[in-house]
Amino acid sequence: MACCGSKPRVKLLRTTAFRPEYGWHDTCRPGTPARQVQWLFYRNGQFVCSTAYGAPTDPLAIGSGSNYSWLNATDADIVSFLIGQGVTTDTGDFIQVRVRIRNCDNERAISNPIGLIAPDVSATCTCSFVRAYDNRQTGTNPVPPVGFTPVGGQLFFVNGLLAEIPLTDPLINDDELLWLTLSGGCEDSFATASTTGATGNVTVPGGFITAVPDSTRWIVTRNGIIQSGFGFSFGTTLVPSVPSEPEDEWTFIGLTGGDCSLITVPVSGSATGSSINLPSEYSAANASKFIPVRGGLLMYESAGSESGYTISGSTLVPDVPFDQEEIWLIAIE
Repeated sequence: MACCGSKPRVKLLRTTAFRPEYGWHDTCRPGTPARQVQWLFYRNGQFVCSTAYGAPTDPLAIGSGSNYSWLNATDADIVSFLIGQGVTTDTGDFIQVRVRIRNCDNERAISNPIGLIAPDVSATCTCSFVRAYDNRQTGTNPVPPVGFTPVGGQLFFVNGLLAEIPLTDPLINDDELLWLTLSGGCEDSFATASTTGATGNVTVPGGFITAVPDSTRWIVTRNGIIQSGFGFSFGTTLVPSVPSEPEDEWTFIGLTGGDCSLITVPVSGSATGSSINLPSEYSAANASKFIPVRGGLLMYESAGSESGYTISGSTLVPDVPFDQEEIWLIAIE
């Protein structure tokens, strides 16, 4: 848009009124530079950031289909943009947006502010599980397959049971091994803590509660077996369905440091037959986001044994039919 004497026109899906900063007297002059537009952002009355000047029709990475003279963005889009620029925002902050226009004579006009209350903008988890399988290993120090690179730590399973390396008992050739880590670029890390010696209820290690404060986002194992039937008292005491005995080892697993969480998703309390339907939102299309658990044991993709499975669409197909077993998913979200 070439310089001319008309008023600036910019739209934010709300009413914007402009006032001149240093006058606005430009006239049409062929060959002169086009007007440029800049967006300014304020948080609780303080300026926090701005876009660079751009041509009115240049694309702007805020919302969908925005350009410098058309900000097609919701309140959440605007707050997400600010977060991406390193601006810390809290739900309820007062956010204001202004537009400044500069013409070929370097004269400027700025809009009145448009205000919004910052909504709760929850980041989307982009992480997923990465699994590596092996067998035919012996000894107490199994080695992951070539090419396996831990991201944010790793978990290790033997025949579906959570285990620690070095192992207490040596492996035999038929043992099925699984290394579990997170996808590349994931900002989360596994947080784990173990405790023994509890009778009845189990006190959760304090450091783990600090790392992963939400008890609905914990995976719990008992002697390596993944648990489903337990509760919490005041978020600090685990109440198992079967009271703990002093020799039991309890391990708590969660994610920390990023935007993702581990959750338990029930599938069936007594699955039978050669297939079972997965809960909504879980299918072959996002299979890297979840792992089935069969009677407390982590299942293995097409392992050819009682723990093996495949997924067809939204159907889970075990290598060995289910026989009135409890099935659930460990999912990352």
